[in-house]
Amino acid sequence: MKNMILHLIVLILVSSCSDNEKSGIDCSVVDCFGGDIIELTFFKNDQNILEIEPNTEIEIIQSNENADFHINTVSNVITLFLLDDDPITIRIDNQELNMEISSTFVEGECCSGIKVDNLKIDGSIICENEECSEIIQIKINN
Repeated sequence: MKNMILHLIVLILVSSCSDNEKSGIDCSVVDCFGGDIIELTFFKNDQNILEIEPNTEIEIIQSNENADFHINTVSNVITLFLLDDDPITIRIDNQELNMEISSTFVEGECCSGIKVDNLKIDGSIICENEECSEIIQIKINN
């Protein structure tokens, strides 16, 4: 009897999972955060500046306002939250870097967002296409 009840429960669970009306993605459980960010590391003398100088002051400005960013003190990676393609000014270690981002708006089944096509700093291409989805390494002068 227990075996028959167990088989019946399994059959009900399996049949409920194969409901064709619900095929597709349940967007209510999809985390859409993450498409509109870039991750940056800054290197000086081939070392991450936040490792050799943890108290380095960093200022990031976009559209004449302070940009939203987060410094991960474990990995020493800066996560920059993108709003649009407006140029970004980064002030770090007494240097000013001018960043230009070219992006495409991508609409998905559940989430939409910005896909970075290329990123330039002071006119030099730093990354293009898929390279821009990785942690972007930026060398700064001594």
